[in-house]
Amino acid sequence: ERGETDILSNPPRDPKESIFDKSLLARILSSGVVMSLIVFAAWYVMLNVYHFELETARGYAMCLIVFLQNLHVLNCRSENHSLFSVSLFKNPIVILTIIGNIVLQIIVMKFSPLSNLLDAVPVPISHMGILFAISLIVLPVLEILKLVFAYFSGKKKTPAGVK
Repeated sequence: ERGETDILSNPPRDPKESIFDKSLLARILSSGVVMSLIVFAAWYVMLNVYHFELETARGYAMCLIVFLQNLHVLNCRSENHSLFSVSLFKNPIVILTIIGNIVLQIIVMKFSPLSNLLDAVPVPISHMGILFAISLIVLPVLEILKLVFAYFSGKKKTPAGVK
C-alpha cells in the first residue's frame, strides 16, 4: 500500500513510542469486539432461531469470520481516511487476494476431500451470499469508529471524504 498523501502534515511519531500505541491497541480491540459481536449474534440466531446443528453452526460461523476478516482488510488500508475515499485500485493485489481467499473458501467448502480434511461443514453458495451480506455490516460500523477515534485523538480531524 502506498503512503497516504497527507502523511507529512502529521507530526513525527515519538521514536520511543511503541508501534502498538494506545490508539492502535484501542482500534484493534474495538474492531475485534465489533467482529465478535457480529459472529455471536449470527451464532445465537443460527442456534436459537433456525435451530442449526452445532457442527453446521460452526461451519457457518467460520465462513462468516473469513468474510469479516477479508472485508476488514479494506478498512485497515488507512488508519485515518475512510475506506470509501481510498481507491480500490490503488493496490490491486489486496483486491485480488480477497477475491482469491473467497474463491478458495468456496472450493474448500464445496470440494468434499478438502472439507473432510478440514472437518468443515459444507455451506451452500446461497447461504454464503447471506453470510457475506452479514459481514458487510463491519464496514460502516468500523468507519464510524474511525470517526470516533479521529474526534477523540485530539486532532479533531475527520477521515478524508467525510464532512
